[in-house]
Amino acid sequence: MVVDFQIARSPGYRVAAVRWKGPWSDARIHRQFLSVLAWARREGLRTGAWVFREPAERTWEVAIEVRGKARSEGTIRIRTYPASEVARVVFDPDVVSPRVIHHGLADWLR
Repeated sequence: MVVDFQIARSPGYRVAAVRWKGPWSDARIHRQFLSVLAWARREGLRTGAWVFREPAERTWEVAIEVRGKARSEGTIRIRTYPASEVARVVFDPDVVSPRVIHHGLADWLR
């Protein structure tokens, strides 16, 4: 399995996102993505790109692009990410742990 890191220009996204503070947890990140996806399906929204961010130290955010009319609900917030330069990683999570990708990406960006 090849892990591909690249710098790319990302379009703006309208996303449904969940943010929390705390230590790194692969399991929690996975659960949060699944909860956002389940919410989007219940709302009948089409989904697109999946985004993981660390907007502040030990603050994590998972987001899934949504298309259609959506409103924030509970812990899920509708946000707009502007077009920007991003680090993009392509990998198979069944082969490579997201924790390894996070640390590898942080080192690669340094």
